[in-house]
Amino acid sequence: MTDSRAHVRAAISTIRTTVELFGFSGTCLSFNGGKDSTLLLHLVMEAFPDDYRNITFVYFRQEHEFPQVEDFIDMCDRRYGLSLQHLGSSYGTALEGLLSQTSIKAIFMGTRRGDPKADTLETFAPSDPGWPTFMRVHPVLDWTYAQVWEYLRDKPYCSLYDKGYTSIGNMLNTVPNPRLRLDDGSFLPAYMLEDGGLERCGREAKKKMTTAARVDGGAGDGDGAGDGESEMDGELRTMVHAASQTSKRPSITRTVASTKPFGSLAGAGTAAASSTPTSSSSSSSASSSSSSSSSSCGCASVSSLVLLGSAVAVVSAVVSSVLTRRLYLPQH
Repeated sequence: MTDSRAHVRAAISTIRTTVELFGFSGTCLSFNGGKDSTLLLHLVMEAFPDDYRNITFVYFRQEHEFPQVEDFIDMCDRRYGLSLQHLGSSYGTALEGLLSQTSIKAIFMGTRRGDPKADTLETFAPSDPGWPTFMRVHPVLDWTYAQVWEYLRDKPYCSLYDKGYTSIGNMLNTVPNPRLRLDDGSFLPAYMLEDGGLERCGREAKKKMTTAARVDGGAGDGDGAGDGESEMDGELRTMVHAASQTSKRPSITRTVASTKPFGSLAGAGTAAASSTPTSSSSSSSASSSSSSSSSSCGCASVSSLVLLGSAVAVVSAVVSSVLTRRLYLPQH
């Protein structure tokens, strides 16, 4: 028979081990009001019902936060006496300040396997190179979506989850999960989602909506704001754009610019095919024209490939450089 509390005990064991290693004063919990960090908060309180307030609780505030999320965070702060520290959305700067001004050496995070970049994480994972030194601790790393809601159903959680939101970022990158939509336009609560693998569909749906708006000429949100990027994501986008621009070689640019679009070439070929040749010289001329068009089309293809290859090489190097410095911050 499967032990339904095994994952709970394992998480609590990780929490207690962390405090044994680093002490209450050296331990911190990153709380953002999402279901996973709410789960983690209650597990910490279950592990230390009388002493959990000796742990430091911090909230890295992001821009465009849902009012419901902020209201829930404030409620938890008051109800559980967390003395929550509100830090700026510049994670690197805020984190460096927190660690330099306290004795914190370990931070509990609500990251789970379904979150981006979490597949290779371990329960205890040192911070990445280029970031302040501390231990990232993931007590619920291997919890499933269903297990999260099984634990949270009888506890307070953010009201957005009862309105169809299953993974919450901010107001610019999150909508209710389309898989929970009813015929009347309303949504089932998050805990009704049967397939946990579809947890982030509300994020993906928002991305598609934002992309469609930009393609259709909509105003969009500008430079990734519609995607709700973190500061590091914004930095990455800026660096990639700059690298793409500097990778364009003048000679290649001129070649591509002087070549007709493929559509124009196709149109010319169709027109030539519809006309009837009147002499062998006309046929020769048509053949020469066709050969010239093919050569021009080939030139465009080669030039485009060279340009693409050059850009990809530079962008890949920049992406690799930035990603090695990334901190896997908790998801909702």
